[in-house]
Order: sequence, then C-alpha cells, then structure tokens
Amino acid sequence: MAISLIAGSKLILLDEPSSGMDLTSKYKLWDILKEIKKGRIIILTTHYMDEADYLGDRIAIMGEGKIRCCGSNFYLKQNFGGGYKLLIEFTEKLRAAEKAELFANMEK
Repeated sequence: MAISLIAGSKLILLDEPSSGMDLTSKYKLWDILKEIKKGRIIILTTHYMDEADYLGDRIAIMGEGKIRCCGSNFYLKQNFGGGYKLLIEFTEKLRAAEKAELFANMEK
C-alpha cells in the first residue's frame, strides 16, 4: 500500500488489507484509506462486512465465484436485511402454563 501511495497511483488494488492486524492498527489503516481515496479508485477484497461498510462506497458480494449483489451499504441493508426475525406461533393445544415455561427457559 505504501508503494502505491508514494507512486501516486490512481488505481489501488488491495486484497484483505487489514487481515491479521490488531484493532488499533486496523482502524488506523481504515482512516488512512478513507483519507487517501479522494481522486483514486480503490478496490479491496475482504471477508468483513464492517470493513466493507466503513470503507466502501459500493459493495459487491460474491458467492460461488459470481457477483450476487452490488450497491451501497444502505441499498444492501434495505433489500437484503439487517438482522434476524424470530417468529413463534402457538397452537391451541399449548396451554398458558406451557407458554410461561417456554418463555422462562428462553430467558436463561
């Protein structure tokens, strides 16, 4: 990365740039990349959505060697979800005491 910056490259390709770094170094690197991206194209690969979310203007997600979706982090969260939903349906056979026991066990 340092050689790319010294040479003034307009296109920088980075493969897992923060892999193996401690948190302090990783966040410093992210800040440097945010700062230097003006006037450049930076393409990076990562397995970490927090890194892609922080650094990427556009994010492409690959699966089985193909791009499965592409867009801004807002677009991806709106269209492909941002969490999990748990739906529990009770049948008529489940009595009130059984419901209470089920919820008590879930809190543990």
